[in-house]
Amino acid sequence: MNKSSTGKQQAVDLVYLLKVFRNNLLWILVAALLAALIGGGVRALFMSTRYTTEIKFLVNGFSQTDDGLQIDVGEAGDAVNLVKAIPAVIQSDRALDAALDKLKEIAHANGSSAYDTYTRRDVGDMIERITTNNQVVTVRITNQERQVAMDVARSIEQSLAGVLDYNLGIENESNTETRSSVIKVLNGAGDDTTTRTGLGIAGYAAVGFAIGFLLSYLVLVLFTYFDCTVHGEEELKVYFPAIPLIGQIPTWENRYGNGNGKGASLSAKSKPGTESRTTPASRQNDQGASVTRKPTLRKDYSGRLLSPETPFAISESFKLLRTNLLYITKGESCPVYAVTSAYVDAGKSLITANTAIAFAQMGKRVLLLDADLRCPAQHRIFGTDPRVNGLSELLAGLCKPEEVTVNHLDCGGGELDVITSGKNPPNPAELLASQRMDQLVERYKAVYDYIFIDLPPVCEVSDAGIISRLVTGYAFVVRAGVSDRRVIASAVDTMEGYGASVGGFVLNDVNIKSGSYYHSRYHGYGKYGRYGYGKYGRYAEEYGKEKRDPQS
Repeated sequence: MNKSSTGKQQAVDLVYLLKVFRNNLLWILVAALLAALIGGGVRALFMSTRYTTEIKFLVNGFSQTDDGLQIDVGEAGDAVNLVKAIPAVIQSDRALDAALDKLKEIAHANGSSAYDTYTRRDVGDMIERITTNNQVVTVRITNQERQVAMDVARSIEQSLAGVLDYNLGIENESNTETRSSVIKVLNGAGDDTTTRTGLGIAGYAAVGFAIGFLLSYLVLVLFTYFDCTVHGEEELKVYFPAIPLIGQIPTWENRYGNGNGKGASLSAKSKPGTESRTTPASRQNDQGASVTRKPTLRKDYSGRLLSPETPFAISESFKLLRTNLLYITKGESCPVYAVTSAYVDAGKSLITANTAIAFAQMGKRVLLLDADLRCPAQHRIFGTDPRVNGLSELLAGLCKPEEVTVNHLDCGGGELDVITSGKNPPNPAELLASQRMDQLVERYKAVYDYIFIDLPPVCEVSDAGIISRLVTGYAFVVRAGVSDRRVIASAVDTMEGYGASVGGFVLNDVNIKSGSYYHSRYHGYGKYGRYGYGKYGRYAEEYGKEKRDPQS
């Protein structure tokens, strides 16, 4: 099965949705609170409180007699047909005029003239809804003032029966105890039937919070679903389950940067047939005077090599990577590790250098070959002279193995030898595919315990796959927040086409202080502080003094 085939498919399950929620909970809450403020503000500034009163009428049955229409209380008769016409009757001019007259009478009885300027249209606008159910008619009155809503409902309650009886030709008085009417009041208007309509400020704020919460979460789910950038280990495990994650390198924020990084500085010793350099920043002219030349660095690698000053989380991450690589190649006498990536700027060269240092710190002999003959970086990382004989001269037959410059580094008990790329050749792919490359690797496997090869990106050139026959396992570097999983899938497919064995992913530039990653993986390192490890220990203050005062 193609290992990267799952990278071309996207599955959404409960675990995925929960991870999106967990990783973006702060932003979701911020969006929800903002929506709550907007909802409450709109309710307070642009919406007023409204009150609603409902009155219910029962339509009686009736029949035609010689004396006219006869009310049959409790009989349906033609009541159902009459019910259908009642909404139109209530909103007719005669009914509205009758209700308006009653409304004014109610106000005058209370010594008020508040409704004298009202018109039949004002009364009609307060009728929000009229519903019917068999013989029951419900009229709903709405107004911004509670008393007005009740008064208008009472006026309709007292006038509607007479209007209906008049329209049907019934000559009796409505709503009396001695006579019957075609309509009877079931529930009249009052305080108990008048309620505040709609939500208050708190209600609108709650609705806004819910809408903002759900909408922001949905947007984040969609954004995450269509976002192809690898942000953390979850994406690699979901889309590339067949390829293990063998290392995660946190973002390196070194406060005490220096050119080479203490603990991995170039040794002054020279091996037979080799040459060692201390720094490319200065050299001597023919008269012995020191001459400073312009630096050729395109990236700042200051203080980025493992040393006693390296932050604890960084050094531990490289030790964990070292352990995983050892398990991958268990039983090999001299494993050959190749490090590559999909595109440039993943940090593969620096990870190669530090992983080689981590292996050398075990007291082993380690060789690092810079096989990125097109855009080499190891000479800049270690601060060596790029003009000396390197790998390209060896493969081109321009020098013998004993004439190549091998930079020797002392790494805390072990030895790390670095052979830089040399001059950029016109045919790097052919040189790596040559028989000399095979012979060179076999020669060095008899001398060293581990060999690391820094290779160009897979999607840029074919160099990484050409030497797959010589490589024990590939470490594929992915940069968090930058690398695209579609490109990674394409690169893995390309590697498999060469027959290369992708040993695992190395996730670089991980922000360990964000989300749960920091707490789950590195928060536990704090317990080691009490034992005085590095600058995180109880001697941190003394360590800082020594750093500021080298003579102390």
